[in-house]
Amino acid sequence: MRPDYSDAPSDQILCVDMKSFYASIELVRRKIHPLKGYLAVIGDKNRKGSVVLAASSALKKKYGIKTADRLFQIPDRDEIILAEANMGLYLDISMKITKIFNSYLPLEVIHIYSIDEAWLKLNGSQKKYGDPFELAIKIKKEIWEKYKIPCSMGIGPNMFMAKVAMDNEGKKTGLCRWNYCDIPDKLWPLELSNCWGIGSRTKKKLNKIGVYTVGELAQLPLKYLENKFGIIGNQLYYHAWGIDYSEVEGHFNDLKKAVGRGITLYNDYTEIETIKTVIFNLA
Repeated sequence: MRPDYSDAPSDQILCVDMKSFYASIELVRRKIHPLKGYLAVIGDKNRKGSVVLAASSALKKKYGIKTADRLFQIPDRDEIILAEANMGLYLDISMKITKIFNSYLPLEVIHIYSIDEAWLKLNGSQKKYGDPFELAIKIKKEIWEKYKIPCSMGIGPNMFMAKVAMDNEGKKTGLCRWNYCDIPDKLWPLELSNCWGIGSRTKKKLNKIGVYTVGELAQLPLKYLENKFGIIGNQLYYHAWGIDYSEVEGHFNDLKKAVGRGITLYNDYTEIETIKTVIFNLA
């Protein structure tokens, strides 16, 4: 049964993701274009098993190196640059980018998701900045002009749609907008692994019952999904129809705490301790 869209959120939510954030910063420091240089950010260059904290776009494309790989997996090539993590610098740039958001919007509508990703609620900004698409372009341009960091953006009527739009179209085009009318053509064809919120375990369980795309998931009854997956089944059902009632939690009065809260920590003791130390010193 098709869900009722009459009470579904109809906001203007912008999801922003900095492309290969750590790696882009390191390339810019070296006066190399962030989309053209081959660079990996490593926790400790002296440990072969050290985690790759970030890989530049070019390194991912040419060599297949990605975040969470290990140092020993990186080929020994002259064009590949290995940079040790500088978390203090990354946090500083992250906060400066958040200040750019804050120059257009109040902090209460800025939701810091991680050090390199955020949701912005653009409702009401039309009077001052025009269409939300135009405001997104202004923000993107200012980030590039000040810090030469490329970013991907997606606009949607709720947080889920904005995030999935950014992940699947915005990362290719730079900026896109999805609405509820786009669900059949843009959301439903996606494979489950390309849908934010569906992890590998849930994907395997869905595959076992013959579900491989978001569109196929949308055809399953709500009660069936709730019985099989519990509370997650409810989320799966509504997300498959592009509905998300989550609220932008931008209630921070302190940028340092806001960014610190959104940090994504890696499962490596040394890197975790480094990040903790930096956050403590900044607070």
